[in-house]
Amino acid sequence: MYQRLGLPVVVHPDRVRAASQLRARYPEVDVLLSDDGLQHHKLARTIELVVIDGARGLGNRFCLPAGPLREPIGALSKMDFVLVNGALANPHPLMPQTHWPVAFELGYLCDLHDEARYPIAEFIEQFLSASEGRATALAAIGHPERFFDALRALGLTLETYPLADHQPVPAEVLAHLGQLTQPLLMTEKDAVKWRERKPAWHTQSGQVFAVCGHIPLSSALVDSVLTLLDERSKTAS
Repeated sequence: MYQRLGLPVVVHPDRVRAASQLRARYPEVDVLLSDDGLQHHKLARTIELVVIDGARGLGNRFCLPAGPLREPIGALSKMDFVLVNGALANPHPLMPQTHWPVAFELGYLCDLHDEARYPIAEFIEQFLSASEGRATALAAIGHPERFFDALRALGLTLETYPLADHQPVPAEVLAHLGQLTQPLLMTEKDAVKWRERKPAWHTQSGQVFAVCGHIPLSSALVDSVLTLLDERSKTAS
């Protein structure tokens, strides 16, 4: 987020401490956005948004670690905005009737050696022609298959390495990746750690790429969030 937007970012498992540090360091900031902040009940909030994976839905309806949820299902009725990432495969009776569909859109690929950017078609032509569309994909995110499926939709044939969310790349996997001749693709999230700890074999361009994109938000959703934020901010003051 910091690399994309250049906005102040504070990272800490205690969201209250993170918010306090951010306000202390950047007093001009008047809106705080907390990732995974829903279950941090000590953190005051003006608006609550929840994102649901459309493919997995509410899963087995249990909270972590027994299931995928961070809060009990009943909390959905208290949310100001419910966003569904991708098509909702299994609607649940407790899902709010009003929810906002969102979807990640691929944009370009960034070479993690020289930071050169390539539109998708240009990348495929320049780097995948020799391998007939074959590439290696790695993802240490909550739902790696969503990332892999997006790449397959481009016509790529993948050797995949799905890892747990935030999991470091195992040494044996890293060593194997260095022996491959086809490009390695990863998410922007994984690329942050990769840039910090490049393996010794990553010495030239054309080897490793971050797949970059964004989630377009409808103007109606943005307007609704800003309007509610303004209303509640005035009430609080």
